[in-house]
Amino acid sequence: MKKTALLIVFCLLITAFCSCGGKEEAFVLKERTTASEVAVSTAHGGANIEYLKYDDGSVIITKHSGTGEVEIPEKLDGMAVSALADSLFEGRTDLTAVNLPQSLEIIGNSAFFGCTALESVKIGEAVWSIGSSAFTDTPWLAA
Repeated sequence: MKKTALLIVFCLLITAFCSCGGKEEAFVLKERTTASEVAVSTAHGGANIEYLKYDDGSVIITKHSGTGEVEIPEKLDGMAVSALADSLFEGRTDLTAVNLPQSLEIIGNSAFFGCTALESVKIGEAVWSIGSSAFTDTPWLAA
């Protein structure tokens, strides 16, 4: 009985300690829907970039023709680039480096899978989701 009472008091103290003090911050997952409209931009180093617009005014890049060192733009047509599509650069052997913008939040599944020449990746601080196998079979991940 004495052990049970001590255990209850201990649990109450832990609960009280954990619930007071510091500021609690909850992560809220943004729900977005995409428009069916595909847009194309060529204003970024001559690369063709196809993207879909989200209902919140941001975009997901669905195709990118850049080679060598690729700079993903912060914005396309005034809209923040927030995501890279699944398999965006998958299997590309002509990609050596990629610089991702601060606006980017999501890197899709297998986005850079098998990019056998990819040695350098700069990822912004806003990224909260990196998909399965996003950088598998790249020298950058192996380093």
